[in-house]
Amino acid sequence: MASKLEAVDPQEQFLDFFKKKKYRDKISQLGITGQESITVVFEDLFAFDQQLAENLMEKPDDYLQYAGNAAFNQLEIQDLEYSQRLDKVIVRIIQLLEKEQLRKLGSKQLGKLVMVEGIVVRATPVRPMVMKASFKCKRCGTVTKVDQSGPFLRAPFECGDQSCRQKGPFEFVQDESSFIDSQDLRLQERPEDLPPGQLPRTLNVKLVGSEIVDLARPGDHVSLVGLVRAFAPSRP
Repeated sequence: MASKLEAVDPQEQFLDFFKKKKYRDKISQLGITGQESITVVFEDLFAFDQQLAENLMEKPDDYLQYAGNAAFNQLEIQDLEYSQRLDKVIVRIIQLLEKEQLRKLGSKQLGKLVMVEGIVVRATPVRPMVMKASFKCKRCGTVTKVDQSGPFLRAPFECGDQSCRQKGPFEFVQDESSFIDSQDLRLQERPEDLPPGQLPRTLNVKLVGSEIVDLARPGDHVSLVGLVRAFAPSRP
């Protein structure tokens, strides 16, 4: 009887990838530079495991988490002392094999990892963005932490204390919340990418992380790799 194929753990696959000398060296530099992210050239991952690379593009939310966990595990092996100062290692993908046309980004690309090129026409100042918000229950005083991902602050559904479980009211506790630097860019199509007679279109981009903000200026030609998200229009 043929044996069943064993399920492959993506995190273990990424851990094997990060044991390659090039990426062991990158991880060893984290403690020296004081950074918490590493860049991965997509072609390197594609050459290592094509299916893993394709899964990353299709399900980046899940697979970037696997990659980050694996990179952190490798950091623990190489530099345990520095790993104890971090909550996680962020993996940033660069240089995809193909780029998407800015004007053709749509519902088909939602949630996918893409690369676009364009001209920066607007860059906001760097601002703190809350990543994990702490809320204190005004009834019992219990503090509950809630991961944040959208443009609006999300409070807990109910108090985390088993004996309370009230659905508010809650008070945001800034001092016990965690923040990260962020910046908004507006990217415009390059003249050479415009169809004849068409006006250039723009794309709003959010950069997250102190290592990638405040680098691009209006007028710069850039290539960006990121996840396509849909957000509701801002409230008036």
